[in-house]
Amino acid sequence: MVFRKKIITVAFFYLMLFNQGVSAQREKLEKLLMLYKKTGTEDTVKLTILFHIVNYYSDINPNTGLKYAIDAIGIAEKLPDENYLARAYKSLGVTYESRSDFLRALKCYQQATNIYQRIGNKRESARCLLTIGSMFLAGASSAPITLRYFNRGLAIAKKLDDSSLIAKCMIDIGILYSQEKDLATALDYFHKAVLIHELRHEDEAIAEIINEIGSAYDECNNPGEALVYYKKSYQAYSAITYEEERKKENIAFELSNIGYAYTELDNYAMALHYLNAALQIYKSIGSNDYVAWNYRGLSDIYLKVKKYKQAIFFAKKSKDITEKTGDLQEESNALENLSNANAYLKKYKKAYHYQIQYTKIRDSIENTEKQKEITQLQMQDDLNRQKDSLTTEERFKEKIVKQQQYLNKFQLKQQWFYSIVIIILLVLATSWFVYKSRLKQQSLKIELAKEKAELEIKEAVFQRRISDMSLAALRSQMNPHFIFNCLNFIKLYTTQNNTEAASDYLTKFSKLIRLVMDNSIKEKVLLCSELEALRLYLEMESMRFKEKLQFEINIEKNLQADYIELPPMLLQPYVENAIWHGLMPKDDGGKINIDVAMNSDISLLVVSITDNGIGRTKSAEIKKKTAALHKSYGMKVTSERIALINQIYKSGADVKIYDLRSRVGAPT
Repeated sequence: MVFRKKIITVAFFYLMLFNQGVSAQREKLEKLLMLYKKTGTEDTVKLTILFHIVNYYSDINPNTGLKYAIDAIGIAEKLPDENYLARAYKSLGVTYESRSDFLRALKCYQQATNIYQRIGNKRESARCLLTIGSMFLAGASSAPITLRYFNRGLAIAKKLDDSSLIAKCMIDIGILYSQEKDLATALDYFHKAVLIHELRHEDEAIAEIINEIGSAYDECNNPGEALVYYKKSYQAYSAITYEEERKKENIAFELSNIGYAYTELDNYAMALHYLNAALQIYKSIGSNDYVAWNYRGLSDIYLKVKKYKQAIFFAKKSKDITEKTGDLQEESNALENLSNANAYLKKYKKAYHYQIQYTKIRDSIENTEKQKEITQLQMQDDLNRQKDSLTTEERFKEKIVKQQQYLNKFQLKQQWFYSIVIIILLVLATSWFVYKSRLKQQSLKIELAKEKAELEIKEAVFQRRISDMSLAALRSQMNPHFIFNCLNFIKLYTTQNNTEAASDYLTKFSKLIRLVMDNSIKEKVLLCSELEALRLYLEMESMRFKEKLQFEINIEKNLQADYIELPPMLLQPYVENAIWHGLMPKDDGGKINIDVAMNSDISLLVVSITDNGIGRTKSAEIKKKTAALHKSYGMKVTSERIALINQIYKSGADVKIYDLRSRVGAPT
């Protein structure tokens, strides 16, 4: 039996990053709602809060979330950056999809895709195409239509050389082929995705793909091979260190899959063992949907081994939960087991009672499925009409062009006729030459103006491309010398058999590298994420230089670091420069203070990096006398990045460097 978690289905494991317990979700939602009410200005901050609110409501109450999604579009339409408008339409599409209003969801996703394509945001346009494909896949639509959207997204991801996006496309296509029973092709795409995530050291993603491979074998009625991969996925999850509740849910899910695989293989003792183990974990984390799922699985087993009382016991438990959660599919399964078990016990009245309930729910499910099929057909018909409309429009334009050409020829003949008439009537050769000269001059001016306009457009597009390419080339820079030193320092701890220090340093190093890699694919990151990367970097340098380096990071009280965004890796080059050229030349080292505050007068974030080093004058003298042991181009690159950011986004980011001196002029 194949059962993919609702949070994974087609969007896959990326959505799991937001998976939390219901109580934690509601607590965070209440905070967001309070923050939304307090935020008066309709700007990007308020819009970002709205996006988070809509995301939460899409899972628990999409009808309420619809109001906030529509409000988000109203705010986004007033902002100059159309990326926010596209994101607002995508958010509205998610809400409609949660309400099973697939036609409106499709239109919103298409609107978001069109905006992203118009403004040149290829990465997000690819994500929208994958979202549309995932919606078609979840509705079991035509495989060629679904594959077309996935392939379009994959083509863009390959042009961008975005390995993370390529892997997501591979996984979605693999799931599609798995549902189409094309096991060989599905496995090929899954293995390609695994290779990408191995290079990126994303262990949780690899575990999820292994689970999908098991599901693919399950789809193709091969529970033996499915069992092998479910066990591998379970082992992979168990070995990973990450958020505890999510880890428990993943482990429980794999235990359930293993239990169901054993059920298909008629090994009921092992099936009971794994399903009970999963059940205990699901109960501990309050995951009622999966508790009901496992109760029904236990009921299936006891029904097969003819222990009908136990089958009834667990089927009732599953039914009681699903009546509250509204999971009609699982409720119908539980009712079917109750009817069959009571029939075997010759309690025909109860069996008939449960059969009647089962029939009603199955009719409701079938009606829903039929409605989904109708909606999918309507969506497919809309797409076909759009294609036909485009074809008709092209034919109409071609007809207009031909008519215009005919009209131009006719007008040209008329001009010649009138010219001849004028020549005959006036019999003035001079008038003929003047007329011809004037006609040519006018035509030449039009051609020159047209060429000039085309050149200006090409130049503007070219300059924009240069700026975008320069910004992309300068993005996500990290000093290779620092990485080399880190690896050598780890090696030193290892050779000294100082395993505790080596492990601590290696953990910080891996966290920093992963954080830098995650941030490098984003145009903007949260301030808290940027400061976390900076803290890891300083802790590692502090361990390496021991007492010579001290640091302190101070954040202004009430500063919303979780909602403020800035380009990644802007601060680290200046901190690195302060360490190497300010503190390291001092025998006793020194201290770096990093203060983060909001200037309320001008609504700008101010980050101050202060060190008690030798000063720039003394540093320059040392550089002249000795060969520099450490060359850092980070500040220069960051200055160029800031200039490009200001040029593209019309922002006012600036960097100012001051020498701190005592009253007698000595550096402090």
